[in-house]
Amino acid sequence: MNAPLDFWFDFSSPYGYLLSARIDALAARHGRKARWLKTGGF
Repeated sequence: MNAPLDFWFDFSSPYGYLLSARIDALAARHGRKARWLKTGGF
């Protein structure tokens, strides 16, 4: 089994918001699962 793809996100960043719509499909295409990890303290 492949290690999960860590996706560090912060929706105050427009790049994080845009990639969040595609991260699960991207991970699946490479035989992995995305692990969503929030940055920041709020």
